[in-house]
Amino acid sequence: MCFVTECNNIPSVDNATATVDGLPPVLPIEHGTQVVFECNSGYSSKTVLMAECGETTPGVVNVSSLVCFEGNVLLKNNF
Repeated sequence: MCFVTECNNIPSVDNATATVDGLPPVLPIEHGTQVVFECNSGYSSKTVLMAECGETTPGVVNVSSLVCFEGNVLLKNNF
């Protein structure tokens, strides 16, 4: 039986940059490693954008629910 313990690919998130421990990720990453996506300048998110290697599927970083919105969503929601 073969278990996938690494992620060989980190899918991109539009208008965001992936980091692992504050640095660009070096592939492959180990199962359970958290990848933080920081929205680029001019974009923001309502929450911290984070995905974990193998959290939902072994060998996969699932970014399907991660979104950076144009502008500052925190300010727009306060008015």
